[in-house]
Amino acid sequence: MAVTVRIPTPLRTLTGGQDEVSADGGTVAEVIEYPPGAADLSGFIERILNVEPQAVYLAAYAGDIAKMIEELRRRGYEGHLLTTAAFAAPEVIELVGEPAEGVFLTQAVFDTEAEDPQ
Repeated sequence: MAVTVRIPTPLRTLTGGQDEVSADGGTVAEVIEYPPGAADLSGFIERILNVEPQAVYLAAYAGDIAKMIEELRRRGYEGHLLTTAAFAAPEVIELVGEPAEGVFLTQAVFDTEAEDPQ
């Protein structure tokens, strides 16, 4: 089923100026909870890799997201990585370095002045 995604003005350079784009959905293969603050994420990463996903969405605190991205890339994961705006801090991206290239950040955006904010 196709969905319509509204594009915030600052990101429209990525869509050729379009304010909306359509996309076909995918299937969530598995939801895997991570152990917050864990020093060793190897079991968690192994579970992700065993699913062989095309994309992985990481929802966690910035430091944990950084560790997950580093470990996934170190172990050869080449699929898409998506995460929250928690990862958007320049110091976190700098900490991760090259493995942070190509990571998609998601952020809720809405117009507080719109008569019908959606």
